[in-house]
Amino acid sequence: MSSVAFGVQDSNGIGTTAPHIRQMLKYKWTNQGIVGGLTVTGQTSLKYYVTAGMAICTKGSSDGYTEAFFEGGYTPEVGSNSGSNPRIDVIWIAAHDITQGDSDNLVTLGVTSGNAAATPSVPEIPSYALAIAQAMVPASST
Repeated sequence: MSSVAFGVQDSNGIGTTAPHIRQMLKYKWTNQGIVGGLTVTGQTSLKYYVTAGMAICTKGSSDGYTEAFFEGGYTPEVGSNSGSNPRIDVIWIAAHDITQGDSDNLVTLGVTSGNAAATPSVPEIPSYALAIAQAMVPASST
């Protein structure tokens, strides 16, 4: 077991590692959530717009926390809701980590669309993601 200081690493890679930093951040922040920004607005297209902001993300308590900054932009496109009932979409943010099986090390936005129903329920999002907004999508929305 070793004790390390934040941001100290020599040319041989001895010192603070990414997992160490994530554990330090877990002690800095009480819990995950939005620090600021990340305001979501609906668009006339099938995308949502998210303002610049920062969130505290985690892939689980044993992994610690990350400080995820998003520069602002659009979510991936969602499907239309051509049915006769509304649905709920959840807009989320995640901090990827290639060392944990992700395809990159980027901060990513996503949308999980619920099922249209007379009384729609909130859909489950990926376990590593942080919900930043919910949107009620009316029936017959294209």
